[in-house]
Amino acid sequence: MHRLESLCCRGRWKAWATRQNRLWGIIMRLLIIWLVAIALGVENLAYFWKDFLSVLAGAIPLLLLMIGALAVYLGFDEAKDKLFKKTKNPAV
Repeated sequence: MHRLESLCCRGRWKAWATRQNRLWGIIMRLLIIWLVAIALGVENLAYFWKDFLSVLAGAIPLLLLMIGALAVYLGFDEAKDKLFKKTKNPAV
């Protein structure tokens, strides 16, 4: 009986180790892909630096406009809630 239990545990260990090795392989592949993507991104950013700055310069005013519109909407919504706040009438 003891020998069967030890065989069973070895089988579980082997299955667990196989899953861990597969997981480690996937993680390593993803890490390599991320490193290649970062290297290509840095290289292209250095090459197209002036174009990047012009896109950024065009995006900042649009972003500020959207943030301002959101602030106005939220302020209007809050003011409307305060203006039309229902008073609770206590039950008599």
